[in-house]
Amino acid sequence: MKGMFLNIVLGGLLGRFYSINLFWVCIPLTAVEVLYYRIIHHLSAAGCLRRGLVLIVAAEFAFLLGALFRPLREKSRHNRQGIN
Repeated sequence: MKGMFLNIVLGGLLGRFYSINLFWVCIPLTAVEVLYYRIIHHLSAAGCLRRGLVLIVAAEFAFLLGALFRPLREKSRHNRQGIN
């Protein structure tokens, strides 16, 4: 559950403040989490695959949600009046 929360927070922050070019950061984090569950909790290969896919999808949804919270890029009131 901590891994899911970490991926959601990371995906949301990347979506809010950065572009999709940095989304690859979630891949190594997911690989480490799946490796942890494989070694510590003796998860099967199919279980590791399902867990990895769920973590990546959760991070993608969080990224999209974070992207919705970006400010709109419209001209401000000062730019319309000619004041920088």
